[in-house]
Amino acid sequence: MTAFPAFDQFFAALWELPGKSAAAFPWQIRLAEAVTHDGWPEVIALPTGCGKTSVIDIWCWALARGAVGLGVPQPRRLFFVIDRRIVVDDVFARGQAISDRLQRTEHLAPVVDALMALGGDTPIAAARLRGGLEIDRAWAANPVQPMLCASTVDQVGSRLLFRGYGLSQGVKNQLAIHAGLVGNDALIVLDEAHLSAPFEATLRAVARERERSTTQLNLPWSVVTMTATPREPGADVFGLDDADHRDDRLRRRLDAPKPTRLVKAKGKKGGTEPVAEACVSEVESLLAEPDGPKVVGVVVNRVARARLIAERLEDPARDVLLLIGPSRPHDRDEVIRTSWGRLASGRTRRAGDRPLVLVATQTIEVGVDIDLDALVTECASWEALRQRFGRLDRLGEMNGGARAAIVESPSTKDLDPIYGAALDATWKFLTEVAANGFVDLGVSASPQAPDETRGPAPNAPFLFPAYVDRWCQTSPIPTHDVSTSEFLHGPDDRPADVEIVWRADLDPKTPESWKDVVAANPPLGREAIRVHPGAVRRWLDGTGSFDVSDAEGQREAAFDLPAVNGACRDPRLALRWRGPSDEQTETVRPGKIRPGDRIVVPATYGGCDEFGWAPEQGTPVCDILESVALEANQPLLRLHEAILHQHGLDLGLLDALVVTDDEGGQPMPDRDAVTSAVVAIAAGGSTLADAAEAVLKGTPSLYSVGAGGPGVGDLRVFVTTRDTRPTDEDSLLVGARKTVTLDRHSSDVARYAKAWADLLGFGNGISEAIEFAALHHDDGKRDPRFQAFLYGGAPPFGREVVAKSPASRRGWKLRPAFAASGLPRGYRHETTSLALIRDIDTGALSADQVDLVACLIATHHGCARPFAPVSIDSDRPFVDTSDLMRIDGEVPERFWRLTRTYGWWGLAALEMVLRLADHRASADEDGTRTMVDA
Repeated sequence: MTAFPAFDQFFAALWELPGKSAAAFPWQIRLAEAVTHDGWPEVIALPTGCGKTSVIDIWCWALARGAVGLGVPQPRRLFFVIDRRIVVDDVFARGQAISDRLQRTEHLAPVVDALMALGGDTPIAAARLRGGLEIDRAWAANPVQPMLCASTVDQVGSRLLFRGYGLSQGVKNQLAIHAGLVGNDALIVLDEAHLSAPFEATLRAVARERERSTTQLNLPWSVVTMTATPREPGADVFGLDDADHRDDRLRRRLDAPKPTRLVKAKGKKGGTEPVAEACVSEVESLLAEPDGPKVVGVVVNRVARARLIAERLEDPARDVLLLIGPSRPHDRDEVIRTSWGRLASGRTRRAGDRPLVLVATQTIEVGVDIDLDALVTECASWEALRQRFGRLDRLGEMNGGARAAIVESPSTKDLDPIYGAALDATWKFLTEVAANGFVDLGVSASPQAPDETRGPAPNAPFLFPAYVDRWCQTSPIPTHDVSTSEFLHGPDDRPADVEIVWRADLDPKTPESWKDVVAANPPLGREAIRVHPGAVRRWLDGTGSFDVSDAEGQREAAFDLPAVNGACRDPRLALRWRGPSDEQTETVRPGKIRPGDRIVVPATYGGCDEFGWAPEQGTPVCDILESVALEANQPLLRLHEAILHQHGLDLGLLDALVVTDDEGGQPMPDRDAVTSAVVAIAAGGSTLADAAEAVLKGTPSLYSVGAGGPGVGDLRVFVTTRDTRPTDEDSLLVGARKTVTLDRHSSDVARYAKAWADLLGFGNGISEAIEFAALHHDDGKRDPRFQAFLYGGAPPFGREVVAKSPASRRGWKLRPAFAASGLPRGYRHETTSLALIRDIDTGALSADQVDLVACLIATHHGCARPFAPVSIDSDRPFVDTSDLMRIDGEVPERFWRLTRTYGWWGLAALEMVLRLADHRASADEDGTRTMVDA
């Protein structure tokens, strides 16, 4: 196939397997053709089970087609946003599969060639933003790389509004880079938009505000919402047509009957017990039937209720699987992996299969490709029920054999904290349309429900331009900032979750050591759990339980805790983690934990089991760092008694680790003794054996943290093959593995910046301005004092002018080198570069281009948005920069002038190109593609 394939050919080649063909649905072909001619519709309204995730395939094909001039240009980045925790990983997996198959399928060569012409390193890259702790930040490394990013409202929305959750807000930050990536050259697909009405409104407002600039960069940006239940169908809505209903595969799914019995729970009003008892009773009845269902799903509205039901259904005759949102991704994947073949759509059903009961919360409502034989669900809003029933006989293969029940929760005088008045309204509606206590909730047969059965949909505040003016100020952040949370979830939103990581090598008795211990092995995303901040604080304070749901963005119980920190007698501390060099990384009491925080706590605190969040659980939590690091191909092994004890290993392995002193006078264990211990662990058959074996296969390095004594003492010893340099965005990493001259570095940055700017199609002399800024962005490093700093504090006379040098590495040598250099406190080389640009011949550049050059130089490390950092340089300044630090000076005036010219997100995109070119050149020069902003 040498010609560019049609979409149905592309889809078939992408997904066909040996002995199994793949064919696109009619709606997929129709949408793909429409997108290449007219762009994306505002709304895609399709029933559950119709394969909506294939919009990723459509975007990929349309992007390639547009790249060769066969269709309208498409955004390079697709952000697939879904406010359900478990679905993000599924979307990410599809993106990875597409990326892999594109490169392995010969028939797709024309598509691959077209995508590579866009300038990326691979045809399509896949990434996920789920909690902000993932080490891999490749999605934010190359502005021309075609990218699928699976994420959530909090992660994408906060970045779009210049306040990215999990990103440092210090002097050197990447807030504008992430805003530039999300706010330009991007297609944002908001799945299950009925769950995220406020964010949808904010996205529409951003689309409007992007048009305010006087100079458009012509980077495509679109918003598409997807839902099975659109609230306000309009003219630009894409849906099924007659051809889809004639398709045998779709018709079988749409017409599959799902007879549902209505069950009224008995008991005290608002109690957990009646619903749990009714659900358990229904499941027992279903499983007791002759030839009854083999896979039964139970879906309830609260985590505690799900746990109670799972406990009561435990029986040797069946398997019970608990699936809740607040769980560690690694643990959840392990739980699912053992049973996925019995849950997945398209499986072969056998009469002799062992019964499996899946107990879950709202986390499975959307996007999860499971297929239940029977469903027992607690009543919810009409939209939520439709989603839950989308997991029942998903492919229409049961020939009418699907069974279901909806259990009413006894009403209370208070509105449900998640579904509001819609809960009672939905039950009332169901009883009115039921016949003999049954109602068919198949896709085609489902009755049309009134508006009052829909869950509450808070509105976002109106997005005034003044708010964006405040957000785009990222250095320094305004003291009186505008909260972004209401624009993501509405005024009654739940606060951003807190991420919790459990570590066995943290001693509760020595919290002063926690920062150093965690800095040696920073948290990884797949070992973190995300929980409502109120629940976290109550758990640590020991002041009571706090039940949670899995509906992100839905209103929860109020974020309330004891007003006076320390109301309990012995509050447990936590380490707030913002990176090893951030001043906000500190040990805090429960009352200081805020929404969006990441905390690391000792494993002995309990609070989590293999299924997820379990605040009543006091058993030490299993530390899974070794397993997660191994999955990330960064194997490590910590030789610590708590780690070995958790994995059933002989603590005598530590006895031989004799402490010595390294050249810097720091205590280090004996290398040969450590190697012997690792070899023993690799051969021991424990769950750490794979990690130990992987470390031995590489080139292991030995590290230690803590104060040594006679023996290992308090040392935390670990062996790893990975680069242990911190990877947080604002780490002060001045040194490099090898010396790089300033001229070479500037030339490398200019080469990348100009190439990327040209690929992005910047006109009006913008590419030339970016290239010129790149050539001179680091001129401030010519200051002899900065050269002395780079050379480790030694006088630089007679040496090459360098941009980076291994003589000044991060760590204990950094501060003495800075002190010996004579640089003033708070010195920023980019301010000196800005001052020097005044005396440089700018050649044929226009005044507007020079204006842009100056702004890009001032902001190329995240500062000067809008004010330059203040540093009193009165001793022997290399060049006078005092006027550049004035709050009424040229730096802020220029920033606001160019913000009006290119727009909030447009100026961020221009800065992004130069800053990422700087990162990319540094990575190439240093022999690594993980170099951080220096």
